[in-house]
Amino acid sequence: MLEVTLGEKKYTVPYVSALALREIARPMEIIRRTEEEEASPRQYERDLDTLVSWFCVLFGNQFSPGEVYEQYPADRLLHDITLAALAVNSRVSAALSSFPTRAAAAPTSGTPE
Repeated sequence: MLEVTLGEKKYTVPYVSALALREIARPMEIIRRTEEEEASPRQYERDLDTLVSWFCVLFGNQFSPGEVYEQYPADRLLHDITLAALAVNSRVSAALSSFPTRAAAAPTSGTPE
């Protein structure tokens, strides 16, 4: 089961739908391209809109792109959508559980006692 929290609301889907897999081509193209080159500001906006729209499809369109933009933490947005897209594209979406993800904890300094 996949879960996303937007503000005070939680949305779930029991599995990744075939529609999310069908619509994965454009998000994957954007992810591959952004690894190779920087987008213009206008292209960046279009690409981000495409990625956010696909994320909505992943969750059965239970929420709108506007809700994602208003309530998703900006520092996790691209990371989480990329993680989800890569998992769906690789057919390992069962490894996904909840969004937004948390950043890895910073390593502690010093020696353990």
